[in-house]
Amino acid sequence: METLAFAGKTDGALILDQFYDMEKGMPETFRLRVSETAGHFLHNEVPEYFLKELLEFIES
Repeated sequence: METLAFAGKTDGALILDQFYDMEKGMPETFRLRVSETAGHFLHNEVPEYFLKELLEFIES
């Protein structure tokens, strides 16, 4: 099953390295998108980026 995960580089709640470790263990259908400028709430902090990536994932 295709999976999309979002992470923010400035997230104070979750450690970004954990996302990279998770990505290594997931199948090819896993997609990780990391925002360089967002923290924990990407949908609020960078809504244009979040929606663009989400729509591309849904359409693929």
